[in-house]
Amino acid sequence: MYTYISLAPIGLFAYDADGKQLASIIFKLDDAKGRFIDASGSELTEDDKGLIKKLGKKDDQIIFEIQKDGFGSEFPNISGETVRNNISKLAISTGFVKDAGQYYQYLNELNSEITRISIKAASTEDRLLIHAVSTIDELESTANTLAIRLKEWYGLYYPELLERVRSNEKLVSLIASNPKREDLSDDAGLSMGGDYSDEDVIALQNYAIIIDGMYRQIKDLEAYIDKKALMIMPNVTRIVSPTLASRLLAEVGSLEKIAKLPSSTLQVMGAEKALFRHIMGQGPSPKHGLIFQAPVINQAQKKQRGKRSRMLASTLSIAFRMDYFDKCLTGGDLLKEKFDKKIENIKG
Repeated sequence: MYTYISLAPIGLFAYDADGKQLASIIFKLDDAKGRFIDASGSELTEDDKGLIKKLGKKDDQIIFEIQKDGFGSEFPNISGETVRNNISKLAISTGFVKDAGQYYQYLNELNSEITRISIKAASTEDRLLIHAVSTIDELESTANTLAIRLKEWYGLYYPELLERVRSNEKLVSLIASNPKREDLSDDAGLSMGGDYSDEDVIALQNYAIIIDGMYRQIKDLEAYIDKKALMIMPNVTRIVSPTLASRLLAEVGSLEKIAKLPSSTLQVMGAEKALFRHIMGQGPSPKHGLIFQAPVINQAQKKQRGKRSRMLASTLSIAFRMDYFDKCLTGGDLLKEKFDKKIENIKG
């Protein structure tokens, strides 16, 4: 006959299938929050082991409400439902608290502690990398939009420079350092642009300095991302560039999530619109998504891109798992070597 174990804010409870309580371990109020949080994980705690010892049951006869390593689980189970329906009464009758008011005060403190731990756990290295990638995207979009406005504004003053300098970033840098047209070219006196006062030119320069700062910040963040990606994903970054590895990570949301994805999902990640059109019968199945940015894909012959994409996605899937589960620092070299050999084989 199975025994059902559940975790409550006040302790652990074991019931049989008929709803009869068989055993319990009641926490002490002073350390209850920590013991409850510890017992919420998948690993057996000393409290879990203590209750199992009290029961004297075989492991395969015990069903936890929370998944525990090596045990069956069922949520909700009869133990959890029974305890939750009578939790405030149990808290008082077991001596955990004196009255309902004290119990609800404890619950409030417990919820605050769980929230604090959850927020702290969210501040992982991969999350920092994801925010940096998102920041670059936003900065690039904003800087390019502002640069277009600067070109229109500066074009009234010195339109010839816009023909010579096509890059937004270079143009912004030039104007930020020295906006006066006579200092930029010997033939500035022949310009078709209007005459600006010193005040007008300074206003242009100040605007350009702001945009130039954004472009500089983008470069700083790119260097930060490269360094961070090498630390967090040492094996993945042996297969693809740190930038592409970071963008794949940002697309999913965490290293844990991407490590659990099948390679087929990794292959078309970023091509959701094309995949949706294919599902609706309005287009072919996409062969690649973000991984197209890898030179081994975008520099290949069109007929080989699909096969290369599958091979790269499969290799990356293994590398992400190595980085998350194994924390192995050298496996990426062997993966890269095998991948390169496969690429050479299909070339032939």
